[in-house]
Amino acid sequence: MLKYGNSQQVETMQNFETFAKQEIIGQERVIGFLSSVVDRAGKVRPFNGVEGLVTLTGPPACGKNFAAKLIGRYLEREILILHMGEYAFSDDIGRLVGKDGILEKWITEYPNGIVICEDIDKADHSIQRTLAGIVTDGAPDDIGRYRQSLFLFTFTLGDPAWYEKEFVDSYYENPLLRQGTFYEEIAKIALRDEEGNLVSLFDAQILTVLSEG
Repeated sequence: MLKYGNSQQVETMQNFETFAKQEIIGQERVIGFLSSVVDRAGKVRPFNGVEGLVTLTGPPACGKNFAAKLIGRYLEREILILHMGEYAFSDDIGRLVGKDGILEKWITEYPNGIVICEDIDKADHSIQRTLAGIVTDGAPDDIGRYRQSLFLFTFTLGDPAWYEKEFVDSYYENPLLRQGTFYEEIAKIALRDEEGNLVSLFDAQILTVLSEG
């Protein structure tokens, strides 16, 4: 577990750990890691557009979406859950961030809310780029609109090699070192579209955002 320089930070971690252990059983290492993430929210700002960004990934049905919601409940903020599979085509962008888009309307009402984008890999690349732009620079017409918000992205990797004990252990031991390799390899993943063309899992812009966050 990471060590922190003042008692207030330690207390925050302990409070989250106590909260999380009521709902997550037998995952001490995961809870400790999430605690360090929660502690950074609002204190470390790698982006100009939002308060913070958290990315959670893992195998199918491992609890990453549950963990994202748990963080939101702990921080006691309003939560918007977006199922990104519903935005799989470029013309879905208006429903998300258009004048009457669900995200734009919601963030206006809850400027310090938490936006959970479940399965961000399922969104069309143009929508991935739009969300990446919001994270880094804010809304095009108002750079401060998302400034107080926290974004959480989740996605699934189907290759079981990502979840072998050796890799997972090394990631927890040195996340920053392993993270670079992790995203370099993810950038190579491509799937076939309906026409049989290979399409990368992520748009390059959002991949950069995920790795920096």
